[in-house]
Amino acid sequence: MNETAKRVGSPGLPQVNLVPKEFAEKRAMRAVQVTALVAVLIALGVIVLGYVLSLGAKQLAQNDLDDARADQTTALQERDEKVMVYFNAVLREQQEYTLAQVGYGEIDYGQLSAAVLATANDESSFNLLHFIGPSALGLGSPQEGFYGGGVGSAEFEAQTSSFAEATELIARIEAVPGIAKARGTAEQYVTDRGDTYWAVTGSAVVTDLRLTGRVVPDEGIAGLDPARIAEGGPAPSPSPTPSPVASPTATAEEG
Repeated sequence: MNETAKRVGSPGLPQVNLVPKEFAEKRAMRAVQVTALVAVLIALGVIVLGYVLSLGAKQLAQNDLDDARADQTTALQERDEKVMVYFNAVLREQQEYTLAQVGYGEIDYGQLSAAVLATANDESSFNLLHFIGPSALGLGSPQEGFYGGGVGSAEFEAQTSSFAEATELIARIEAVPGIAKARGTAEQYVTDRGDTYWAVTGSAVVTDLRLTGRVVPDEGIAGLDPARIAEGGPAPSPSPTPSPVASPTATAEEG
């Protein structure tokens, strides 16, 4: 309808909707679907972003855990190294105290061996003479129990021409200064040639008389007096105890 017809009031032509109603509904539905798809994509993006962030946080936590484990391993290794230092220090203290118990002394086994071997004569001879202790690790194998102990021990094997000579040899060994509690057993043997001899096996205790005292420090160790320890006597008093003396006033009153 043109403008002139409108001004003169001519009736308008009838309007007809050439687009079916179903097409309009489909167009509206398509718009809704697009909007819903966009919303779903946004939601998926948010989920993926959250998952990625959570993976990052997990990796950071795992890295912190690995660092903590590495630090713990290093600390344990340092502790173990220090533990060995501690045990070595304790062992050193035990060794020093053992030496202090025997007077920080030593034994001249050359002279002692010569003195013991000199007890043999034409009727006897030594096959073995072995001394044990003292040392930084202890007293060796001192004879204990019923026979008591010393600062070391001696083991010997000898052979004599008779049982009486075996008994006398053991007595001569015990008479050596610094040797005590000598004892042994004797067994009779016959050689292929018909010669008879007695095999003597015995042991003895080395006493503190054989300690040379050559390495005794003047200041001692840990407040101990090596000489007193070797002698086995009580520790000396730090200062004499003053004896009570009557005052002049009390003397005058008594007079």
